[in-house]
Parts: sequence; C-alpha cells; structure tokens
Amino acid sequence: MRALALAIVVACASPAPPPVAPPRPVPAAPSCRDAATLLRGALRASAPEPNDEIGSAREAAIAARCRDDRWPADVVACIAGQVAPLPCLDRLAQAQRQAMDAAVAAIHLPEAPGIASAPGCDAIAGPIDRGDDGRAVAAQLRADAIALECTRETWPAVVRQCVHGAADAAAQVACLDQLDRTPRVVALTKLADANAIAARALDLRGKPAAITCSAVVAAHYGDARWTGKLAAASAAAREHAIAASRRLMRDACTTEHWSDTLRACLVADAGAACFAALGGQWRWDYPARDAGP
Repeated sequence: MRALALAIVVACASPAPPPVAPPRPVPAAPSCRDAATLLRGALRASAPEPNDEIGSAREAAIAARCRDDRWPADVVACIAGQVAPLPCLDRLAQAQRQAMDAAVAAIHLPEAPGIASAPGCDAIAGPIDRGDDGRAVAAQLRADAIALECTRETWPAVVRQCVHGAADAAAQVACLDQLDRTPRVVALTKLADANAIAARALDLRGKPAAITCSAVVAAHYGDARWTGKLAAASAAAREHAIAASRRLMRDACTTEHWSDTLRACLVADAGAACFAALGGQWRWDYPARDAGP
C-alpha cells in the first residue's frame, strides 16, 4: 500500500521545467577609440605613416576629435561595421570633418627628420614674421604661451614635432589633443588668454587717446604693478626707482616714436612679447634698466 501511494505521488507530480538559457550578452557599442583604430588603418593607404609613433599619435587625435566633437553614434557604428570606413565620415557635420582632417594633417609629417629630433619647447611655435600690423604680436603671444606650457609640462617629442610642423594656429591646437586632459586644458586656456590680449591690442590700435605714451606708462608702471617689487630696498630708493622707471619709459616712448601697435600691445598688458614681436629690446622690468634702485 505504501509503495502504491508513492507511485501515485510520483505519477501526479508536474514535470520539471526545461532549463532556461542564460541571456545573451548585448555587444557593447563601438567606441571612439575603436573608430579611430579603424580609421587609422584606412588612412594608411592615402597617407602613409612615417613611423609607428606618428601613427599612434594620429589615432589618438582622431579619437579625441570623435569624443570632443561628439560624433553621432550612427557614424561611429558605420565606421566599426565597414571594411572601408572612410565614406562613413561623409555623415559628419562639416565642422566635425574639418576638425578631424586638420588633426590628421597636423600629425602627418613625412618631411620631418624623425621624432627623436623634435625641436625644443622654445622653438616649436615656428618663426614669427615681424611686422607692425598686429599679426606678429598675436603670433608672439601664442608662441610664448606654447613654449611656457611645453616646458612646464614637459611635452613629449611627438607633440613638439606636431606643433612645430603645423600649418596654422588651428592645426597647432589639434596637436594638443595628444596631451593628457589636464595639460591639454591648461594649454588651451593659456592660448585663449594670449588670443584675448592680442585682440585687445588690435582693438586699442584704433583708439589713439587710449594708447598715448602716458597711458603706456600708467598701464605698465602704475602703482599696483609695483606691489611686492623692490621689497628689500629702502623707501627712498624704491620711490626713486619707480619714478626713474616711469620717466625712462615715457622718454623712450616719445623719442623713439613707438608705433601704435607697440603702445597698444603694452597697454593691453602683453609685456615683453610686444618688443619681441616687433624686433625691439626689452628693458622694462621692475625697475627699468638704468633706473636703480
């Protein structure tokens, strides 16, 4: 009887459910880095890489443009899904495509003798065409900003070579995409500051009343500019040095007939870069040369 009851229970039991297959993992969407790797490979045919370091820099620059310019997901997916991905770039907005082309062009330097011979920080911005139309001032300010940040952050050779070979300011900026985020942001900020000072100088050139020799002296040697200067000097010696610096600058500005560009540059607070851009000699520290204390 007990065996019969057990058989009935077993017979009435529901059959075991079939095993449930685990869900298939959803493939990750292709990333900008994936797209850059594929585009680098596709570009080799039309723009050969002088060496692997240049190729890696090109790939990093493309990835940065994809990320920072927010390429649409469908463009990235198109690149990742094509054997020949270059036509996918036609889907980008014109500005996005131009930015990528500039980034690649700035890094592709077949004429360069090699990364090992990349110029030093003081020379990477290239030669500056001297002139009194204001363009040399802007170029000098940018060069100073680039040299300072390059030295402070010890930019790698591939970045120095890229900046040195860049065709214009936009291409130089594209080269900075190869830096880590923090030094890149700092460098871009310094360049923006330099551009702002240059723009202010150009604006002031058309305002004669704002760039008289007296205005130059007031801007460069005003009381606030002497804060913390000549702290070890006696009060009398410090006062003499300040007065002498102001007199020397006013006299030089008048007798040497400083140009509108130079005076505007100094009032805009570009300092030594004004004279460097225009081929002059800087002698206006705190105190001025020959002013004491």
